[in-house]
Amino acid sequence: MVKSHIANWILVLFVAT
Repeated sequence: MVKSHIANWILVLFVAT
């Protein structure tokens, strides 16, 4: 579950850039 949350955060970072 934690990995899913981290992956989502990384995805948001990529979209933000």
